[in-house]
Amino acid sequence: TLSDNTVMPGEETTLELILVNSGELDGSSVSNPSLNSAVTKARGVIVDLSAGGAPISVNTSRRSIGGLSEGTRTTESFDITVQDDAEPGTYSIPVTLEYDYYDYISEADGARDSQSVEKRRSLKLKISDDATFAVTDVNSTTRVDSKGDLTVSVKNTGDEAASNAEVALHSQN
Repeated sequence: TLSDNTVMPGEETTLELILVNSGELDGSSVSNPSLNSAVTKARGVIVDLSAGGAPISVNTSRRSIGGLSEGTRTTESFDITVQDDAEPGTYSIPVTLEYDYYDYISEADGARDSQSVEKRRSLKLKISDDATFAVTDVNSTTRVDSKGDLTVSVKNTGDEAASNAEVALHSQN
């Protein structure tokens, strides 16, 4: 799943993918319960996010997250850029998961059978048509280590009107 699936046209942002292993057992070991968790653990997990038909660019390569035990939750970050002229709406973006797991472990001698899996899932990404803003002009005659005025022009580039908008500026250094 995505922790927040709403983005704006022209936005550069990070999508937080939440991954949860929901492994299941067909049969379990009563004499050695630790074998149960070895079977349900996804090993060598690789996750890859693609744009699909969505008007975005995925700027982060596929991620290798190692092992993921059953019931465990982890979050992986993917940087994306939404096209400036992206049409508002809900888009399906593909996620590919690759991992290995043991589909059988012998209680008698510990022999293991391993399987490799590739699964494709789709996540819903909403491109909002709310008010969005762009800085169109910045003017200042202030010098380094001095005080002075800074004038910033901001334009609503979204499809919705904005009211009670606030602007905050922060120095990067």
